[in-house]
Amino acid sequence: ENPLRLTLSYATSLDAKRMVLFIAWSWRKIGVETGFINMETKVFFSTLSARDFTIAPIGWVADFNDPANFLYLLQSTTVANNYAGFANPRFDDLMARAARTLDLGARAGLMRRAEAIALEEMPIIPLTFGVSRYLIAPRVTGWVDNTADAHPSRYLRVDHERIR
Repeated sequence: ENPLRLTLSYATSLDAKRMVLFIAWSWRKIGVETGFINMETKVFFSTLSARDFTIAPIGWVADFNDPANFLYLLQSTTVANNYAGFANPRFDDLMARAARTLDLGARAGLMRRAEAIALEEMPIIPLTFGVSRYLIAPRVTGWVDNTADAHPSRYLRVDHERIR
């Protein structure tokens, strides 16, 4: 009788459009009504920075293998990328302490506690995860899958004995 109504803002691109349509289709199954606002990319990010949105999909790709890469986005001092405006003094304190801690086990524990706060308060909702797909022939050597998804061609070779 009283469905949740959300407006999904998104930047103009075919992939973004497909994603928000899929999200809306999925949410419809649980009774959520979704409207859309499509914007040119610069306008979209300006709108996010002004925090003039209800819900909006954005992406982030970790450029190094560390939980801080994602948790940093929720620190109140990370103004430029903290689009949700999340501010929690306990979270910020844990992240600051983690940044100063040299003991890796203790540092991981601090970030685990910070992550628990973020999961409890839910300033962001992870909805999709990027994937990479490659079809590599068995005769190609030097291909090593890795979390950075970096595959310098200088290491790749075609093993001509395997071609036959």
